Amino acid sequence: RQQRIGVENACDLARRFLHEGVDVVLCDVISHETAALYRDLLAGVLIVQLRLPLAEARRRASLRPLHLTEDEFDALHGLQTHDMAVDATLEVGLMSLEEQSEAVARLWQP
Repeated sequence: RQQRIGVENACDLARRFLHEGVDVVLCDVISHETAALYRDLLAGVLIVQLRLPLAEARRRASLRPLHLTEDEFDALHGLQTHDMAVDATLEVGLMSLEEQSEAVARLWQP
């Protein structure tokens, strides 16, 4: 329920920005259900999955305060399935932040 409300609120805000001509990027950990909800609520949404190996995700998470237990972290990472209904998947384990941004921007271009 919490995820659904969050997606609905994010989409409401995104539609307002889009109506004003402002490009929008939403970052979220999605499931099949939330991906479908994004598609229902945002016309033309582009869903890009950024995928990391678990060890690299743990390394990056260790660089900032972590508010999840190890089991919660592993479960969240496990949501990165190969059969997710996404438009594109980027393996970002060896990419810098700039390279990730550029790769997403290339996908976003018409």
